[in-house]
Amino acid sequence: MKLDLFQPGMVDSWVVFQPPAYMMKAMLKNNSIDRPEVNGGVGFVYIDHEAGISLRLHWTVAIQKQSFELLDLVMKEQGSMLLFRYGLFNEMGFYPLNSEELKKLDLPDYPESQINYLPNTAVQWMRQDSRFDTYRASGFPDDLRFTIFQGGLKPEDVWGRFEGLSSDGFYVVRLMNRPHQNFGVNFGKLLKIKLANIGEEEPILLWMPDFGTLEVLEDITLQLSNRDPDAGGIRTWKLENKNKKELVSYIHTLESGQAFKVTGKERLEIVNIPNGD
Repeated sequence: MKLDLFQPGMVDSWVVFQPPAYMMKAMLKNNSIDRPEVNGGVGFVYIDHEAGISLRLHWTVAIQKQSFELLDLVMKEQGSMLLFRYGLFNEMGFYPLNSEELKKLDLPDYPESQINYLPNTAVQWMRQDSRFDTYRASGFPDDLRFTIFQGGLKPEDVWGRFEGLSSDGFYVVRLMNRPHQNFGVNFGKLLKIKLANIGEEEPILLWMPDFGTLEVLEDITLQLSNRDPDAGGIRTWKLENKNKKELVSYIHTLESGQAFKVTGKERLEIVNIPNGD
């Protein structure tokens, strides 16, 4: 069993992990565990919308060269928990558990204890869309760097936490820092941003005063439909408001991370598909 550095593909999965000795000592002390053979744990990696990528310890383990042995259940579904945040991951080794190992250990694909950490469906969609990867904060996939443009002032990069979608087609972020210049918006404000081309440069995430702001998030959800065999097994997302009125639909390929508009009620009519898909 080889322990490697953390990889983004380990998010939303079970892992065996091994912290350095000082972390292990603190972990055992905090949980009143007196087992000198403990040198690692089994935990679930997930994204906390505010705290970023996190690891929740479930079992202590004794890691050997080719295997590991489960020892003590530390985290019960309704009990206390021990968390490791992303800032510590570069000091740890990880081994993702495969489906056979999950079955052998009787572990669910997604633990019930993590359900409360699932964000709204728009945020889940954004996490899978690679168009946003350039703008993400390291270890905080929901936090995006974008640029404010306003006449008479210099363009300024700021950070916003993706919160959802607006009914007029914008992405909605909560401003996470105070701009150096007076753009009329401040920390905590909900801004409507979009991906746009400026000249011949690559698309950038931006906000302009004309895009507007929101006082509260609109009641809009993305609903993941069943896979359509006529669309090559592509996942489809439907954007609806609280009155169940369909606003727009997208297809979303997990491989490319791109979204494309589709139309049609009974069958999907694919408007645009990337080359090779």
